Amino acid sequence: SPGKTVVAQDFAGRYRLFADGRWTGTLELTVDEARVIAGIFRSEPNGTSYPIRGQVAADPSNRATFSIKFPRTEQEYDVFLWSEGKSALAGTFVMLGRTFGAYALREPTAGPAR
Repeated sequence: SPGKTVVAQDFAGRYRLFADGRWTGTLELTVDEARVIAGIFRSEPNGTSYPIRGQVAADPSNRATFSIKFPRTEQEYDVFLWSEGKSALAGTFVMLGRTFGAYALREPTAGPAR
């Protein structure tokens, strides 16, 4: 959306995730009218995809929580979308009772073919 106000749909898109320097890959997020987040995380090291479920907060509107479900554990993220440019997520995640830092950079969308 234009401007610095963040709306729920601004979270939708593809991001390159960097989580504690150990987990990297691609987040593909969708957001519905009820601000529910769905999507997948595709691991860079092994190419495996894992489901994502979460929620965009009503207040503050630039905050979201979501989890990535792995076979034996889960990562629970609490992130904020940058209001300037809406190009990055930054925050923390909890896994096995430990808190780590994470960020994700929005991947550019393909422009029209020339």
